[in-house]
Amino acid sequence: MLEEPSLTEEEFEGWLDPQDSVKILAPRFGPDSAKEMIVLRLLSGEIRAVAKSVWNTQKADERYSYQLVTSKFWQRCTEQVHGGSAWRTGDFRVTIYDDTLIHRTNYVLCGVRFDPIAVRALIPKPVSPAGPTPPLTDSLQPDPKAQAPEKRSPVPAAYLEKWAELYKTVYTDKDVDTLDFAWKSAIGMFPNWSVARDRVHALLKGRKTGPRKKLPET
Repeated sequence: MLEEPSLTEEEFEGWLDPQDSVKILAPRFGPDSAKEMIVLRLLSGEIRAVAKSVWNTQKADERYSYQLVTSKFWQRCTEQVHGGSAWRTGDFRVTIYDDTLIHRTNYVLCGVRFDPIAVRALIPKPVSPAGPTPPLTDSLQPDPKAQAPEKRSPVPAAYLEKWAELYKTVYTDKDVDTLDFAWKSAIGMFPNWSVARDRVHALLKGRKTGPRKKLPET
């Protein structure tokens, strides 16, 4: 689950720490959705992560430097990477269970950073400004040269299901956690896909539709 080191110290300095990664995405998606987006892509391997140092707390001699962390590693500790101080400090303390869920290994990952290219790629490219408005004509027929807006493909079911699992662990405040809020969160998570409201509602049954109170400003 840990790859051989492939970054030099100089290359490592060019990668983004968790706090800076969230700051880049937060103006567009909000801080909570930004974290969700990063975590989901750590799980899928779309965003690579590297730790300045990794050590096994049960084996003092098992230490690594500038270690790439695989998606399989993050998949074993999904629920442990959402909160706490790790997103401010870049230091993650995680427990990895084997396939039997009996044996476990405790790791400390210090100075975790993310691939800056992959993080910045999550921001949608700006749409080109519209051209001049064509003059009005007596004809009501559509211009054959006009192009219909590009339709986005629906978000893949596996991605939406994984998002729902992450959402349930992040949002535990029942006053905030409504179906409409969840739908907006999913839209922010997948800006390049179409997210149908009914698909989100089907995955998060039992919640009220509208907000119960005004959301706190962030």
